[in-house]
Amino acid sequence: MRASQTHIITNALVVLALLLLCFGMSPGRLSLGQYKVDTDKIRFVEAQATYLQHDYVDVDKAKPHNQQYRDAAYPRRYNFNFDEGDPVIGPKSIYIPATSENAVVLFNGVPFGKPAGFQLFAPGLGHNEYSVDIPRQALTPGNNRADIHYTSDVYEAGLRDVYIGPTASINKAVQQRQNQVNYLPRVGAILSILAAILCFLGVLFGKFSKPFAILGGMTALALIQFCLSFDVARWAAMSYHKFLSISLPLSGLILLFFWWRSEKRNIDAARYFVPGLMIYAALGLAYGLLAGAWPWPVSGTLGGVTLALTSVLPLLLIWPIMHLVTDLSERRSILDALSMKLTEQEKLLDDKSRTIANEMQKRAVLEERQRFTRDIHDGIGGQLLSLLLKVRSGRVGIDGVADEIQAGINDLRLVVDAMDHTGDNLDMALSTFKGRTERQLENADMKLVWSMQEPLIFKLDATRDILNFYRLMQEAVNNSIRHAEAKTVEVSLQGTSKLLELSIKDDGKGFDKTKVKAGKGLKSIQERAQLLGAQLEYTDGIDGKGFGLALTVPARG
Repeated sequence: MRASQTHIITNALVVLALLLLCFGMSPGRLSLGQYKVDTDKIRFVEAQATYLQHDYVDVDKAKPHNQQYRDAAYPRRYNFNFDEGDPVIGPKSIYIPATSENAVVLFNGVPFGKPAGFQLFAPGLGHNEYSVDIPRQALTPGNNRADIHYTSDVYEAGLRDVYIGPTASINKAVQQRQNQVNYLPRVGAILSILAAILCFLGVLFGKFSKPFAILGGMTALALIQFCLSFDVARWAAMSYHKFLSISLPLSGLILLFFWWRSEKRNIDAARYFVPGLMIYAALGLAYGLLAGAWPWPVSGTLGGVTLALTSVLPLLLIWPIMHLVTDLSERRSILDALSMKLTEQEKLLDDKSRTIANEMQKRAVLEERQRFTRDIHDGIGGQLLSLLLKVRSGRVGIDGVADEIQAGINDLRLVVDAMDHTGDNLDMALSTFKGRTERQLENADMKLVWSMQEPLIFKLDATRDILNFYRLMQEAVNNSIRHAEAKTVEVSLQGTSKLLELSIKDDGKGFDKTKVKAGKGLKSIQERAQLLGAQLEYTDGIDGKGFGLALTVPARG
């Protein structure tokens, strides 16, 4: 309840302050008031033509001042009297804020001056004004008469207010009004352009472009209204001022209704001042609509004009800014939510990727272990069973038993070596292979010649590929140890980013590659080459003797 009362008080103060500012900006409002001619004393006569030699107004034909706008297209003549105590003391001036474009003013039958274009087309103001100093010789002590002739009044300027007073006071007030008239349209045009930019940004980046499009149309009307005040657009102002005087405040009141129905008015930070600005806008727009749509012109002070012109600013500035800020805030919230959701999805995908990678690695290792188990059963198991049968039958001696057991131990070592973490990466696999192969060949009285490009550019990332490559090299070296009766084994590795070239040779007894029948070891090598997508060739060994193979492995993807 306290917050609501605070909102009401602050908004009421906002409205009051703005109204005081507007009416305080009406120059000469207080000083001119005492010199205003009572409208009840002003009479007028309609006529097909007015004649300057008529120094009187026929009382029978005269009509009250408030009926002057009926049949306004016809010529008419206004007449009023005023007293002058001593015309010698101080000069006098007359000021008429709104007159017809064709007006002649006479004092005691003598014409003086002519109306000038009023450079601010706004509700409550006419298209022309009249201000002239009255010569002393034209006035007489006591009763004086002023006649104002309108040959036509197409734009229904009528005769609203007339001021007669000391020249210094009248001219000061007129100069102040002229100054305000000069800067009001310029400031209004600048603010309208700023509002148009905001509406353009709102259409591009706002969550709802329709309010900004409507505001953009109203901004265009406001900009036209202000631009008509310049000399170059006077002809357009005379033609379309009536339409703009009605359409601009009417569209503003419609937009105010939409604002009242929108959720933007419920923003907490804006409740302290925005409703007050909108109430101020409603007052000014209502005055502007009344002044533009009323059957006859409404007499307006510059304070009322300022109220009517500045009333569009809350709609053209405050509302677009509020919409744009809140829309951008909502967009940012949506983007933050999407970003957070995307981060969660990326984290979930990373977790799933790691899980899948771990499962694939486990599956690859499991397949390798199953293969190793088959190797133990088919290889070492078969050798031990064959040795047992030979021993029982007496077909082998102690030396033969020792050789068979040593071969089995070598096979077992190969199997065990392949069951550790050699599949983690290629560099580790090659390092492990080199170290273990050197020890294995030393036990067999053989020598390893190792040649590898440093650094090895080619990369194998998949655990399955690394294990297949490792096992292929093991099988090739194992064949040299078992069957080749070799003394030296050469291993060479060269790589680019796209190809890995492997060469393994020995200086053993070799075999006829055209008649070779692939045994278990060669079949394993061929299978692993196919799994790697590699090209396998059998070549000559060291110095043209023995056995060799050349493997070319392409990069994946």
